[in-house]
Amino acid sequence: MKRQTKLNRLPTTNYQLPTTNLCIRPKLPLVIFLVLSLNAILAPIVYAATDETWQRTQAYALGILGFITLALVIYLFDVVFRPERY
Repeated sequence: MKRQTKLNRLPTTNYQLPTTNLCIRPKLPLVIFLVLSLNAILAPIVYAATDETWQRTQAYALGILGFITLALVIYLFDVVFRPERY
């Protein structure tokens, strides 16, 4: 009887690395650009509405925090209503 080693038991097929979806990757810079552009529009409005009691950096931070909160809400609704995709 032939003795089997670990090398003899390995399949001889060539493995390929899984390909990634290249369409998703370029969207991230576009999303970041859009969020920063919208924040540049909304931050002066927030700054003016607070009657200049806040600093400009606080207004920008509030806008970014609002966008992050909105993105999390949308993501969590998607996870709750379509869990089979995750």
